[in-house]
Amino acid sequence: RVPFGGCDFSRQGYELDDGEADLDLKRMCLRDDRVDARCGEDAKLPLIKEARSKASRLKLFFSPWSAPAWMKTSGKLKGGHIRGLDTAANASEKRVAQAWARSFVKFADLMADEGIEFWGLTLQNEPESGRIGSFNQNYVTSDEERKLLDMVGPLMRKRYPDIKIMVHDDQVFSLKTRLLGEGNDILKSEFVDGIAYHWYGSLMATVENTSAEYIEAPLPLGPKIIGGGVQVKEIFDAHITGKGKFMLATE
Repeated sequence: RVPFGGCDFSRQGYELDDGEADLDLKRMCLRDDRVDARCGEDAKLPLIKEARSKASRLKLFFSPWSAPAWMKTSGKLKGGHIRGLDTAANASEKRVAQAWARSFVKFADLMADEGIEFWGLTLQNEPESGRIGSFNQNYVTSDEERKLLDMVGPLMRKRYPDIKIMVHDDQVFSLKTRLLGEGNDILKSEFVDGIAYHWYGSLMATVENTSAEYIEAPLPLGPKIIGGGVQVKEIFDAHITGKGKFMLATE
């Protein structure tokens, strides 16, 4: 998994098109989390290339954590939505969302220029985590993810038709809520190749096969965020098997 910009393990938050609004993505370039990193310098590149040289079958996919601050409602890397994905967004705001969608393609282009090809991508790492805003992360609702898919999908299919597009990329206990209850039939989209999910809510697999929708919160008033592993099988049986799609535990 290759971060598209910074991630929660970066030494500092960063993205690939810093500064003022850049709707044409003219400033977008590869870089890393070093304070003095220059445009085009990314310390991850030689590591990825070495890994590929030793394991040619290695499949790479990329995921964004945060868009550039100028693309976000928060105006910073922590928290906030992508401007223009909201239902009430005006034409000017929608151009920002379209620029974010195009940046997925440009990131693949920049990496291709380095000889690095991707097998797949996810639209957003842990889209619900951005609600908290504790690190560089977008908050993407299920409705916004569907809108983003409708923007990114056609662009990627045209430029990189073999790259697999995965949705969700969040906890097992929110699979049914995001994909079925709130997802605007996202799994029926022609652009969805697979579903990515994270196992943290299973507590090291202790409750991964629970038959409950979820297990009660660790604190009486806390969120119900433990369990739900059965949703993986339920989603797979009902919406994946026999349909040419897949599910992948990305964390």
